[in-house]
Amino acid sequence: PVYLDAKGFAGFYPNTGGYPFLTAYILRVSRALNYPVPEASRTRMLNALVDYVEGRATFEDWRLHEFDDPYRRLEVLSLLAQYGRFKPAQLDTLTIDPPRWNTSMLVNWYELLRAAPSIPRRDERLAQAESILRSRLTLQGSAYLLSEGEYSWWWLYDNDAATVSRLMLATMDQPAWKEDQPRLLRGLLMRQAEGHWSTTIANMWGGFALKRFSETFERDPVMGRTTITLGAQQQALDWAAKEPAPVRVDWPAKPDVLKLAQDGSGKPWITVQSRARIPLKEPLSTGFKVEKTIEPLQQKVKGQWSVGDVVRVRLKLDAQSDVGWVALDDPIPAGSTLLGRALGRDSSTAAGQPDVGNGETSNSGEYEGEYGYEGGYESGWSWATYAEFGADSYRAYFERIYKGDGEITYTLRLNQSGDFRLPPTLVEAMYAPEMFGMTPNQNWVVKP
Repeated sequence: PVYLDAKGFAGFYPNTGGYPFLTAYILRVSRALNYPVPEASRTRMLNALVDYVEGRATFEDWRLHEFDDPYRRLEVLSLLAQYGRFKPAQLDTLTIDPPRWNTSMLVNWYELLRAAPSIPRRDERLAQAESILRSRLTLQGSAYLLSEGEYSWWWLYDNDAATVSRLMLATMDQPAWKEDQPRLLRGLLMRQAEGHWSTTIANMWGGFALKRFSETFERDPVMGRTTITLGAQQQALDWAAKEPAPVRVDWPAKPDVLKLAQDGSGKPWITVQSRARIPLKEPLSTGFKVEKTIEPLQQKVKGQWSVGDVVRVRLKLDAQSDVGWVALDDPIPAGSTLLGRALGRDSSTAAGQPDVGNGETSNSGEYEGEYGYEGGYESGWSWATYAEFGADSYRAYFERIYKGDGEITYTLRLNQSGDFRLPPTLVEAMYAPEMFGMTPNQNWVVKP
């Protein structure tokens, strides 16, 4: 009780001012995780939240942004509905505009509509909320990612991982969302770094979402064997092993049906991938796009590649959503040398960049100058965590990339004559290999 102020709002410290969003958060966690709040305190807190949405208790905050007040009101209304304290007249304090709301507000609105059947046009509004929620999800391979990308509203106790967790919890008992839960879960896990999410709030809701998912879909342990049949071929996954090795069946000579049967307890999750070794004739994109251009910096004969020529390779990359740990692999002609590594035989003049050793950044976080360091992005993407200057390709690894486009450049010297046929340039998510982008490479003809 000493954490509640005179209005009944909960504060972070004893005998200090309270906050509506913290009050609602405590009650939401209490209800979701069955952590009881003493009845007298709970009643004071709920009364304070009713006074807040009905205008009898005000709250001022210097951090207010455009949607902060409707965000808080919507969160409180959703919470009051779950405790049976909501009245339809309380909606008069809120401008209802779901298409303009962010996804977190939509989750609160969806929970409010489900918990309050008395809301006018409730079924119509519920269908609209569900439709908009689905439009905010981008399917990348086998994972759902928020089209808004990553965000963290610390002053509202919210971020992208917490929003996905609460969306899972709000829809987990809905038949229409059953098939989407594994995709939401994969998208949620992809937001982790080093085994956890970025905030305490996200870890609390994420851990609870994982627990509820396991209780709902994975109550029985998986044991026995799963048989995979395609035409005359048959393989099996033996669940005696903790992680059975993937199995492969060849393409059938004519169209056939892939059949899977579980002999034993539990309901295992199965990921099916189709793979084929065929020449890539045009760019392929599933989550990433990559475009490649080649510019001569030093060329003996105009319009012709010769030994000793210096080439600028420019890769334009585009990510459809935020994702962690991405790898880029761009093959180079055999015998070529990648420049810009500060080795004794490198030429900073040939590499077309200033001969400096720092790489100063501007306030925007982007490198100044036309190119900056070799292997750096000029716009939306982050800088490579690590780059490999290999004998066969240029490889770059990114701990985190964000939705949008960017450009990476590097320089090479052609040292060997011949007709070189290169594999495609590839960018892919290392832990979600179904998210990738490829573009074919033209043959390189290098004259002596």
